[in-house]
Amino acid sequence: MTTRTSLGLVLGLVSALGACNGNAPAADVSDAATAAVGAPGATGPAGPQGLPGATGPAGPAGPAGPQGLPGAVGQAGPAGPTGPTGKDGVAGPAGAVGAVGPIGVAGPTGPAGPPGPASGPSLYVSGSRIKAAFFDTPDGAHGFSTWYDSSLAVPCMPFPASDNVIRCMPIRQLYWADASDAGWYLTSTCAGNPVIDLQPGTSITPYATWVDGLGLELVRKIGAQLPAGTVLYYSYGVGSCAVKGPPTAQDTFFSTGEALDPTTFVAMTESVE
Repeated sequence: MTTRTSLGLVLGLVSALGACNGNAPAADVSDAATAAVGAPGATGPAGPQGLPGATGPAGPAGPAGPQGLPGAVGQAGPAGPTGPTGKDGVAGPAGAVGAVGPIGVAGPTGPAGPPGPASGPSLYVSGSRIKAAFFDTPDGAHGFSTWYDSSLAVPCMPFPASDNVIRCMPIRQLYWADASDAGWYLTSTCAGNPVIDLQPGTSITPYATWVDGLGLELVRKIGAQLPAGTVLYYSYGVGSCAVKGPPTAQDTFFSTGEALDPTTFVAMTESVE
C-alpha cells in the first residue's frame, strides 16, 4: 500500500469522526487532502519472517565425487567349515629305483624236495657203514663235506693206520703222545697209557689220535675225567719224566684206553678212473 492511499484513509476516518461529533462535512476534508498530498513517509521496519514454504522437488544428481581412501583392514573372520575332500589327482610318474637294501636274515631250511631224475654216477656214493656227508646252503648249494663212520659215529678221512693200510680214520681233534714225545702220564716213569689234556673251550670227542714217526695213525678211546688232586707226570721226551703235581682249575684231564686195533676202522682202496 502507498503513502498516498494511506493518507486518504486517514482523512476519511477523520471526516467520519467529525460527522459523528457535529463537525464540518467529510467532503471538505477529502477535498483538502486531495488538494495537498504530503511527501512519502520513511519505510517502516521489515515485518516478521514468514513460515517456510513446502520442500521443492529434488534436483538432478550431481557428478560422482573422487574415490575416498581405503579403510583399515578388518579383523579376520572365523574359519569356515572344512570343505569336502576333492577327487584324487592323476598319478605322477614313477620315481627312480632306490638302492638295493641289505641282505635279510636267512629263513629256516625248507623241507627236502622230491628226488631228482636219475643222471650219471655220483662222485660220492655212500656205503652200508661209511656215508658221504654234505654241506647244504639255504640257496640250494650242495657239496661234499667228509666221510662219516656210522658205526663209530665219528667223521673220518682216508689215512694210513698202524697196519699201514688206508682206512677211514677218525678226524684228528685231540692228540696224545708216547714217551718219545712230550705228554702227560699217570706213572713216574711216563709209561702206560697217556693222559689227554683238554684245554678250556675244547669239546670232548670219543677218540684221541697220534701219528708216529712213520706217518701211521694210532687211535685211543678217551676214558673218564681224572678227579681233582690226581698227581700227574710230564715227559719232555725219551728218558725224561718229572712230576707236575695235580692239575689246575684251568685244566681238565682224561684217561685213555689201549690203542685200538687198526681193523676197527674200514679199509679204503684208491682207484683212478
